[in-house]
Amino acid sequence: MMAHSLRQTKSALAKLLEDGAEILPNLPNASAVIINAMALLQTLPTIPDRFIDLADLILNAVIKQVGNARRIDFVADQYPSVSIKNIERKKRGRTGQLAVQITSPQQLCPRQWKKFLANGLNKTNLMEFLADVWGTDRRFAERIGERAVFIAHGESCSKISVEAQGNIFSSIVLELCSNQEADTQMFLHALHASNTAHQQILIKSSHTDVEVLACFFQEYISADIFLLSGTRSQARVITVTQVCEQVGVEVCWALPGLHTLTGCDTVSSFTGKGKKAALDIVKAEDSRASILRIGEHVPPMREDLKKMEKFVCSLYNDFNCCKVNDTRYKLFCKNQNLQSYQLPPTHAALQKHLQHANYQAYVWKHALDARILSQGPDGQGWRVRGEELEIDWTDIPPATESVMELMCCGCRGKCETRRCSCFKNELHCTDACSCGEECVNCANSQFSDDQDDASSKDDL
Repeated sequence: MMAHSLRQTKSALAKLLEDGAEILPNLPNASAVIINAMALLQTLPTIPDRFIDLADLILNAVIKQVGNARRIDFVADQYPSVSIKNIERKKRGRTGQLAVQITSPQQLCPRQWKKFLANGLNKTNLMEFLADVWGTDRRFAERIGERAVFIAHGESCSKISVEAQGNIFSSIVLELCSNQEADTQMFLHALHASNTAHQQILIKSSHTDVEVLACFFQEYISADIFLLSGTRSQARVITVTQVCEQVGVEVCWALPGLHTLTGCDTVSSFTGKGKKAALDIVKAEDSRASILRIGEHVPPMREDLKKMEKFVCSLYNDFNCCKVNDTRYKLFCKNQNLQSYQLPPTHAALQKHLQHANYQAYVWKHALDARILSQGPDGQGWRVRGEELEIDWTDIPPATESVMELMCCGCRGKCETRRCSCFKNELHCTDACSCGEECVNCANSQFSDDQDDASSKDDL
């Protein structure tokens, strides 16, 4: 099968949603602040010598960002062995990883901080360590003061506060014990804060996914949500209620489905078909229903898949067609110079794409549930191979076997990396290829090795 990679066009949607909305000049006086823990850890300027000093540095950085807020939620991702985010994480961690077990507050911190953070288990252990030392070491009491600190670690969440006598008190908050990722878990925390009398909540995150979810969940959370987004030099404060009023409540309800269908961290996008075109279609009332259904059921219902397919045809300006193969054929007939990636996907490939989008949207739409979906992603456009999850792109080959056999590479080496077009597309090299006897990707290379082994045994 042909190899594929994720194409993403995320940030464009945030700009479209914010277009015309007022950007606040200053931070709101929010009583609760929710912080994406991993985003903060990535921006630490220097790393101290020991982990206890690192805990002190991180708490200082957190306190500095929350102003007069009475509540702080420090929320981190989880790193299960099977996760739809692992493909993207693996790509980001190609520079290498460093495994470190934290055994003592006085333990030396690793010098290779980025490699430390590239390991999911390290980050989980670090959050466990922070929850432990912040909740037990009295040196942090003065810093915490009258605030309540909620720190998510693993599938647990601890509330840390200081008693009148100056003693630190830590307890598990059962309502916030969750198996969610940070992007969704922040809204579980926002709901909890809203239900405990916080009227203004600031979420600090630069992810477009979070902005989409904020617009979707503002209707369900009574407090006003504000987003601090962007980079340090170009930070912007967005009033989510204003964005919702501007785009309309029903469009906000459609945003999770629209965002997953057109590309996010875990779902690929359609080449040349951006967020604006999809958003324009969604704003047309007659086309909105198909997007609203994305993420309602896992697996998706057959009728919903048909409506989603029609929406994809509309993305390619074929508003009267409901079968993507027909749209694909029409476009090719109009312009035979189009490359395959410029055409809509085949029906078989689109069905997998719709499963991807539906599963991710389902997870997002259930962010206010502490426990999400006992059924995993296997069979929902992904498949488990060995101990890893990989994308299942299509059930049929990209071309007939006779066409695939005509493919050839121009390599001069061993054809053992993705630089070789045959290797990249999971094909064996043939006699038509330019590679020579050193090629290890030939169809008969394994046979030759076995034959040599057999000959050696006969000689013995």
